[in-house]
Amino acid sequence: MSVLAWTPDQTCSQTDLLSSAEQRGKDIYFGTSASSNPSIKALIGDPPVEVQGTVMACANCHGQDAKGKAEGGVVPSDITWEALTKPYAVSHPGGRTHPGYTERLLVRAVSMGIDPAGNKLHVAMPRFQMSHEDINALIAYLKRLGRDLDPGLSDSTIRIGTVLPTTGALAEAGRAIRSVLTAYIDQINEQGGIYNRKIVLSVAESGASPAEAMENVAKLISQEQPFALVAALAAGAEKEMAAVSERYRIPLIGPLTVFAETGYRANRHTFYLLSGVEQQAMALINYSRNSLKGSNSRIAIVYSPEVVSPQVVEAVQQYSEQSAREAVMSVNGETEGFGSSSLAQKLKRAQVDIVLLLASGDEAEMLAKAAAQSDWMPVLLIPGSLASNNLLNLRGGFDKRTFMALPSLPSDQTKVGVSEYRALADSYRLPPTQLQSQIAALCSAKVLMHGLKLAGRAVTRKKLVTALEGLYDFDTGLMPRIGFGTDRRIGALGAYIVMLDSDKKQLRPVGGWLRLD
Repeated sequence: MSVLAWTPDQTCSQTDLLSSAEQRGKDIYFGTSASSNPSIKALIGDPPVEVQGTVMACANCHGQDAKGKAEGGVVPSDITWEALTKPYAVSHPGGRTHPGYTERLLVRAVSMGIDPAGNKLHVAMPRFQMSHEDINALIAYLKRLGRDLDPGLSDSTIRIGTVLPTTGALAEAGRAIRSVLTAYIDQINEQGGIYNRKIVLSVAESGASPAEAMENVAKLISQEQPFALVAALAAGAEKEMAAVSERYRIPLIGPLTVFAETGYRANRHTFYLLSGVEQQAMALINYSRNSLKGSNSRIAIVYSPEVVSPQVVEAVQQYSEQSAREAVMSVNGETEGFGSSSLAQKLKRAQVDIVLLLASGDEAEMLAKAAAQSDWMPVLLIPGSLASNNLLNLRGGFDKRTFMALPSLPSDQTKVGVSEYRALADSYRLPPTQLQSQIAALCSAKVLMHGLKLAGRAVTRKKLVTALEGLYDFDTGLMPRIGFGTDRRIGALGAYIVMLDSDKKQLRPVGGWLRLD
């Protein structure tokens, strides 16, 4: 089997998957090509009325399997290629009889509404205006439609993939995630699988670099052809993973990343469970405006380009400026020096009283010490995903002036959820370490399995995506309830705000769940 080398603008070329023409035809058949085929028009009725072609998509009447579904007294034809090209005459319930179709005769039927015998098709059958390229693509897909199972599906199995590190600093987390995923999938299979299909897990190594990670992901897609991806951990390659998910239309459920993308940067096939750094920062801004110094406070964003991307800084700055209705400073802390007095003095002169730190825990500690030495005591806001334990040692007046946003708290864990995890851990001897990573991966797998159940026995990737988009208030028992939507790709969109209490060496919640939607 050939190995697929991935590049961002590449189209899939494996023989077992749809060709680019077949995929184009599939988009036309299901009406998902409005943006790429705006010129397709449909004429319906007598006298004919012109509508956008995607409104009258083939699947609306002929169904997901092309075998037709009766509705309102109309019985659409079976348009699988085998049925269309039968070598003998076909009789329809209304008495219409005709020989089998050829490609040329099918083009005539689609564009003019005339069958191979010269009979007019039912008035409910639209006549489509589309390019030669589009009609040829549609025919190419119809030839595949009767046997078009999405990759990773068979009558008895559903193959799921993941990407995990086996070497380096995250190797222990990778082993723990693999253990919990294997245990949970074994448990699901012991209970009969999903609609009597067993779940099969394929694991790819995330590699020592983003480039190596994506090469391994390409091999996974080419060789194993997973139906969906779950709980992938590919540090540094998060954007590339989401791009792969979108390009190959592979649902990616619960990638383990602190950089969940929303808005214009999000895609339809990636589903994050918890808020990332960007959303945690927005929750902190909301809290600072509503509960700290009020709308007159001056906020500065101090960031490290080694920790967060320019896109994250820009998104947070725009959100903060909309909240403050005034310009917000953003400062590259690496350029200035997090521990330098010049940075602290610069912010002090600007009368900044709230600092949002998009940097590492060490850099936050350095800035706090420099600020104390400059006799400047701002409120510090830190996304919890960037915080480190050494922040518990902050002194010099920053105790109870440092706030963090956490996407989940232990209080989210129900008795049922904890007992289920403990039973799984005992039965499969899960490692006692990396509990946070295990819980995140387990919740991702729970969401995926629930989505597969909702999608039904005749599951497709498209049906799974649609099922997840309709997921509401799903309780994993181990984190905030999960819900998605057509324009929402973070299951628990919000955060808890906690305050640093250095004396007690703890983080103390200062309010309930702060929603962002």
